[in-house]
Amino acid sequence: MKRIMIIMLVLTTIHTSFKAQDLRGEVLSYETVINRVHLVKGNRGILNLVSDTVVDGPVESLTAVLLDKDGNRVRTETYTARIMGMGGAGAKGTFFSLTSDTVKRIDGRIDTETGGMVFWGNDLETEALHFERRGFDYQASWDQLANWTDYTYQNGRLIQESTMGNSMIAQSTSVNYEYNTDGTIKSRIFENKTTGRKERMDYYCHNGRIDSLETSYFNYLGNEIGPDYNPTVKGNLNNTLMFASGTATASDFKRAKQYYTYSADGSYQIKHKYDGTDKTEYFDKKGTLLKTVLPDGTIYNNRYNNNGDPLLESKVFKDRIETTKYDLYKYDKHGNWTRRLVYISDEDGFLIPDHVEYRRFCYRNGERYNSSAFGDVRLKPWYVHVIVSDDNPDSDIFVQDFSFGEEIKEVNESLLNKLKMLPGFEADANGNYTLEGHPLIITKVVAE
Repeated sequence: MKRIMIIMLVLTTIHTSFKAQDLRGEVLSYETVINRVHLVKGNRGILNLVSDTVVDGPVESLTAVLLDKDGNRVRTETYTARIMGMGGAGAKGTFFSLTSDTVKRIDGRIDTETGGMVFWGNDLETEALHFERRGFDYQASWDQLANWTDYTYQNGRLIQESTMGNSMIAQSTSVNYEYNTDGTIKSRIFENKTTGRKERMDYYCHNGRIDSLETSYFNYLGNEIGPDYNPTVKGNLNNTLMFASGTATASDFKRAKQYYTYSADGSYQIKHKYDGTDKTEYFDKKGTLLKTVLPDGTIYNNRYNNNGDPLLESKVFKDRIETTKYDLYKYDKHGNWTRRLVYISDEDGFLIPDHVEYRRFCYRNGERYNSSAFGDVRLKPWYVHVIVSDDNPDSDIFVQDFSFGEEIKEVNESLLNKLKMLPGFEADANGNYTLEGHPLIITKVVAE
C-alpha cells in the first residue's frame, strides 16, 4: 500500500494590514514576544482573576517585523523558544506576576512526576518591568526560525507575500495581488504550495472603492471545490494527495460574497452572504471594525482606548465567536504599546487570561536594540523514509522533519517517480533533491 504522511493545515482567509498604520514615529523594525499565562492556584482553586494572580511564564515565541521607509512590511520572521524543552524535569526558573506598573517574582520548578509547575515562597520581590526576562535569557533561548514571510512591492503596491517554514506544519504559501488600472484591488489569490489548494477573492470596484467581492476555492487540479470540503484519506497515494488538495464536489454550494455600503462620512458596512454567518460588519472611515450584527439581531461591539488600540474585539465565524480582551497596556514615549495582557473566551464564553505580549522598537532617529533576526536563513533537512519489507516489494514512503533509518545514496527510477509525486519536490542536475526548498534526505527503514 502506497501512502504519504503529510501534516496538513486548514486553508483560511487571513486579512493582514501590511502597512503598520498603528505605529507612531519612524519605526525601522519591531519585535513582539509572547508569554503564555499561568494562574496561581490556592487551596480553594484559582484565585480571583485579577492582575496579581496572573503569572507570566517563559517566552514562547518572538516575531520580528522589518519595515521600509514608508512603513510597509518587508519581512516578518517568527522564532520559537527552546525554553519549553530546556532542563527537563526538575528544571528551575524565575516567573513573574504582573501588576499594572511592576512585576512580582515567584520562584518555581517543574514537578518531576506531573510535569506541572510548582510555586513557592511568599516573599515577593517588586522590580521594574524589563523586556529582557530574568531567570532565562530570552536572547539565548530561541530554538529556530520557525517561519518567515517576504513582501514584494511594485509601484508602491503589495503584489506578493511568500511564506516559508522550517517544520512540516508550517507549509509554504503565497499570496498574489492584482490591481485595476485605477489602482483599486482586483484579486487576491492565496495558494498553499504543499497542497496546491487555492483561495481566490475577486473584487468588484466602482469609482475608486470596493462594491463587492466573491470568494472561490480550487484544488490542485484546478477544479472548484466547496470551502469546507474535507474528504477521508483512504490510504493510497492518489487519495492522500486529494485529501491534501481537495477534489471536485457537486455544485451544491454558493460562493461566499460580501457587499459594501458607504456613508457620507466615509464609514461603511459589509454584508456577508453564503459564508455561514450572514453577518453585517460596521467600520469607521479608517477601516476599524466597530461592531458585528447577526441576522437574529445579536450585536457584538468592539471597544478601543484613546490611542486607538483594542480593548475588546469579537470576530464572528460560521462555527464560533472569538472574543478577545486586552488589558494592562503600557506605552513608550512615542505612543506605541510595549506590553498588554490578552484574555480569550473559553468554551463557556468566560474571558480567561491567555498570554502577555511585549513589543520593543527600533526607531530611525531614536531607540535601538540588538537582535539576531533577519540573518541568513538555513532550511533544515526534511526526510523521506522508504519502508521496505519482505511482504511488500513495492515500498511505501512517508515524509517527516526528523530522521531515522539508513540514508539511501542512489535513487532508482521507481523511487524517483514516487518522489516526483510529492508537491513541492524538485531535483537539480547534480542529483540533489529538495522539498518545499528544504534539502531532502532519503532513508531506508526495514519493516519488522
